[in-house]
Amino acid sequence: MMTEATPKPLVENVSGRFHVLDCCNGCGLCMSYAIHSFTFDDSACFYYVYRQPEGQEEVEDVLRAISVCPMDAIKDRGN
Repeated sequence: MMTEATPKPLVENVSGRFHVLDCCNGCGLCMSYAIHSFTFDDSACFYYVYRQPEGQEEVEDVLRAISVCPMDAIKDRGN
């Protein structure tokens, strides 16, 4: 019997409050909401957190990206 693997944080993420899981499908919505925090890996077709947000406005941008992610692949570890 096969079971689905639990999604894990991508190793490309910088450490901090937010991270992207390996279930990311590369749709790019996150980057359209928070270009300051997300970038694309061309070789593997996924996005990851390359820079944690600075200031409340950037945090709110990432929270909006979380709310629209179709794969539920962006996570918030909290403050």
